[in-house]
Amino acid sequence: TTTTSTTKTSTIEMEAIFVVAGDLDGSTLLNSVEILTKDDNGVFTSNQIDVGGCSSIKTFPIATSNGVGAFFNGLPHACVGYKEGTESPKCYSFNKVGNWNYSFDLTTSLNNGDASSVVFGDWGVIQTPWWIVGGDTKDKGTELWGGNPPAQITNDPITLPEVLNQACIVKISDDEAFVIAIPQLIPSTTNMAWTYKLSSNTWTRVSDTLEQRDGPACGYIKNTAGRFVVLAGGTRSSTTEIFDLSTNTWTTGPDLGEDIQKGRMVSVNNGEEVLLIGGYNGKKGNALTAIRRMGSTMNSWETVGNLGTARFDHVAFVVSTGNLPPLC
Repeated sequence: TTTTSTTKTSTIEMEAIFVVAGDLDGSTLLNSVEILTKDDNGVFTSNQIDVGGCSSIKTFPIATSNGVGAFFNGLPHACVGYKEGTESPKCYSFNKVGNWNYSFDLTTSLNNGDASSVVFGDWGVIQTPWWIVGGDTKDKGTELWGGNPPAQITNDPITLPEVLNQACIVKISDDEAFVIAIPQLIPSTTNMAWTYKLSSNTWTRVSDTLEQRDGPACGYIKNTAGRFVVLAGGTRSSTTEIFDLSTNTWTTGPDLGEDIQKGRMVSVNNGEEVLLIGGYNGKKGNALTAIRRMGSTMNSWETVGNLGTARFDHVAFVVSTGNLPPLC
């Protein structure tokens, strides 16, 4: 659909949330795409793009859930996760004129689901390498991609410390990631957690979570007191936990207000806020549209907008509007 252009003409770049695909109801895979921005009242809403007039954003080439996405090589990227029929290892980029283009093939597809990824800062001559976990769910292998055109970096592979189920990964510095997961081969009543350091390819085990969570969301937040990881929701869970990176301790965080699993969390406002986007309420049996915000006080969640389409197991990441088509 194309309408008369009402382009947002501000030259000031701002954060946008790029949302791709997901699951609607457990049986309907999505390929729709949303670009969320915050208005003057602090409310996040979906935008159209101006490509010769305001129009809907082109759908992702493949309906999929549990994929991964990131701002990589100067463009938003997304890789196919679970799809119906033959699995696909394909990753695509979204250019500044609003088109999806093939980028590269993963070595192992993400069809088993439960994938997660982070983009690190520059690593030697490799700019912003993209680390992807989830293709190999029966072993400890992962994939690291870099360069333009992208190529898999195989000279110093990143091997997981355990065979993991449903890893949630969040970047905590340009050189470090925080990994939370249920181990597949070790009995556990909680989720295990580690920090990973790219420059030395080393893992550090940290304290286990307070409770076991299946399908939680995780994100990074900071304030004047330090740096923290937020872990929210999970199957039939409305609770949250907050990990203090300086003291290696978990504490109970504010309740979400309803059970949320398989949502996605992103850090915004220079890491001083996190947004929990969408998800699924298992008790009610429906996908969610709500966008929830936790500020740097970390004592509450508030609803600050809604997705245009309810979804869970989707892709969500932050990108500057300067790296997108004009919005309207």
